[in-house]
Amino acid sequence: MPPVAFNHLAHEKANDTCRTCHHKETKSCDTCHTARGDEKGGWVTLDQAMHRPDTEMSCVGCHQKQQQTPSCAGCHDLMPQGAQPDDASCASCHKALPEGVTLPESGEMPAEANAAVASMMLEAGLSERAVWSVDDIPETVTIGIISDEYTPSQFPHRKIVQTLAKGMQDNELAQAFHQGDRLLCQGCHHNSPISATPPRCASCHAKPFDPAVPNRPGLKAAYHGQCMGCHTAMGMDVLEVDGRELPANSCVACHDKKTD
Repeated sequence: MPPVAFNHLAHEKANDTCRTCHHKETKSCDTCHTARGDEKGGWVTLDQAMHRPDTEMSCVGCHQKQQQTPSCAGCHDLMPQGAQPDDASCASCHKALPEGVTLPESGEMPAEANAAVASMMLEAGLSERAVWSVDDIPETVTIGIISDEYTPSQFPHRKIVQTLAKGMQDNELAQAFHQGDRLLCQGCHHNSPISATPPRCASCHAKPFDPAVPNRPGLKAAYHGQCMGCHTAMGMDVLEVDGRELPANSCVACHDKKTD
């Protein structure tokens, strides 16, 4: 894997104590955690110390704890837990070295050079933000493929995307991992490639539920689980709809009752 450019100052601001990470010593992690594990490190390998999701003392575990905050949980609470990350996720931290830069055979470089290369890598990451233009984001999406008792839902798609993007602007962790607002789409279009025209939900979720695929909810459950699950995870009890305040998870918050 390519090396990681770690912004130590940014992480200092997010912690009350160094002991969150340096829980035994203020030395390098590999003093206790080795590639094969050592008694000094409780037999936790260096890879596990950085990547274990079940402890906030690891990088991945700390990030996952942050995903539980209301502003993040709307998307992350519904994502499969413990799934193997894809290469794109790894590349959020493990970035390629700048062109022309190589590591010494020992893997170490002088402190001044180390800081300069890390700074270049971090700045390069900030310049790689991929964003949608407003015109690429549908203003509304009509969801009515399974409407029966209620009228189709007029989903305020652009407003929701822009609200989520705005909420990430002051969150350095979110900015580092979402690469602009394109990755926001994956919160709902969770198994689709990143695209301005993702496939419809019905491409994967059958109507009705298909018992041959027990881990994939039917279309009705997929729609309501995604929308209502997001409202619940983000602590949204009330939605403002056409100037009215309605319970976030009531039917009439998204649908009008059919009159005929």
